[in-house]
Amino acid sequence: MLWDARRDWTFDVNLDQVRTFLLRDHTTLIGDLAKDWNSGPTGDFDHFVPMDYQFNFSLTNFEIKLYLNDFNIINQPLTLDENGQ
Repeated sequence: MLWDARRDWTFDVNLDQVRTFLLRDHTTLIGDLAKDWNSGPTGDFDHFVPMDYQFNFSLTNFEIKLYLNDFNIINQPLTLDENGQ
C-alpha cells in the first residue's frame, strides 16, 4: 500500500424512531462548521492524498420538527403550543 494511495471511507448511519428538533441556531451552526472545514490554506500537491467519503443514511419511523414563528424566538422547543404563536 502506498502512503499517498486513494482512501475510501464509508459511513453507514441507521436511525430508528428519531425525533429531531431543528432550530434556526442549528442551521447557523451547520453553516459555520462548513465554513471552518473549507477555510485555511490549501495543501501542496506533494502531500495530497485523495479521499472518497460516502455517507449512507437510513431513517425509519422518524419525525422532524421545524420551528419557525414570526420573531423566530423559541423559548421551549419541546412545547409545541408555546411556539405556534
